[in-house]
Formats: sequence, structure tokens, C-alpha cells
Amino acid sequence: MRHGCCAGIVPSNFDEQDLAYWKQNLSASAIIDTRDGSASASMKDSPICFRCGSLSDFVQKNPRDIEENLPFIITFTSGTTGSQKAIYHQASSFINCAGHFNDVSQISKADRFLNFMPMHYMAGIFNGLIAPLEKGAAIFIATAFSIETVLNLHAVIDKNKITSMWISPSMLAILVKLDRSGKNFSATLKNVFVGTGSLEKELA
Repeated sequence: MRHGCCAGIVPSNFDEQDLAYWKQNLSASAIIDTRDGSASASMKDSPICFRCGSLSDFVQKNPRDIEENLPFIITFTSGTTGSQKAIYHQASSFINCAGHFNDVSQISKADRFLNFMPMHYMAGIFNGLIAPLEKGAAIFIATAFSIETVLNLHAVIDKNKITSMWISPSMLAILVKLDRSGKNFSATLKNVFVGTGSLEKELA
């Protein structure tokens, strides 16, 4: 946003055809690809490598002024069709929505969020990252949700003093079914937000 860039997070299951579609339709000057675990990019068909160790050599420059209605980020949804769709978001609407949600939910910089949601979908990038950062809250980014998440959830919450987390109804169903710890969650956990789908009465 500071530099007027349009950034998209490339899902790990993208193939070369998917990536080619991005290059054609996003008019991107550079696409960073981390699917193989290393950070590389293509810019005008010339490969470049980005190494974290070289970031300290960069000279800081003041960002140029940008219009607040420029594309800020792209998220994905399958909606009701089951087909993946890319959605453009403006910076102003994204940040304003985050602020309103935080105000209603009484989120503050004292909160600590746990995020194990997919980052290329709204729940991961907005609910679990952008919205908490709007209030200056801390975020613990865990590995993507799996059986291991269920087995280690109590320990992760306790160790990192998590106060809030987002979870989908399907994830919650797995958690309720497989959790055999018999423990109550840490006293620090005050918010469990359930979204991205309808919640069955039994789970609620």
C-alpha cells in the first residue's frame, strides 16, 4: 500500500497455467513465487531471487503518494459456484472494515491473535492479519490448520497467551470431535470468532 503495489499471495497448489493467468490479467510488473520454499520472482520474464539476508542492504526511500481507492490486495473465494474467483479490495474499504469490526468486538493492542487460516482467503489475510494489525494487536501465525493443530491447540494458546482466534465451522467440528484433552482453554482466551460459513446449532 505504501508503494502503490498490488500484491497477491500465490496459493501453494497453483500450477504454471494459474500463474500465467495472473501475469496476463493482473498486469503485474513482478510476481513473487514461494511455492518451492524459496522466494523467487519473474519480472518481464527475467528471473530474480529475493534473499532475506540482503534486505538490510536496502536504502530506505519515502513512499510516493497514492490514491486510497487503488487496489490494495486480492483474496480468493469459491462462493456458491465452487470455482475459484479473485476479488480486488481497495485500501480504504479494507482498513475501514477492520476498524469497524475491532470497535464492535472491542479488540485492542493488548490482544494476541492466533492465525492458522489460509492466507490467500479472506479469513486468513483480513480477519486474522489485517484487522488485528489495525489496532496494533500481536499475531501468532501458526502452520495451516491440520490434525496437528487440534492436538497442540491448548499448548499453543497457553504458551503464546492467545486472547483471540478465528475458526471456520468445519474446523470447529473437527476440534470438537477430536479434542480429548478434557482441559478448559487458557484464561487468556476471550474471543473465538467463527465465520466463513453457517454454524450448526449443535456446535454453537
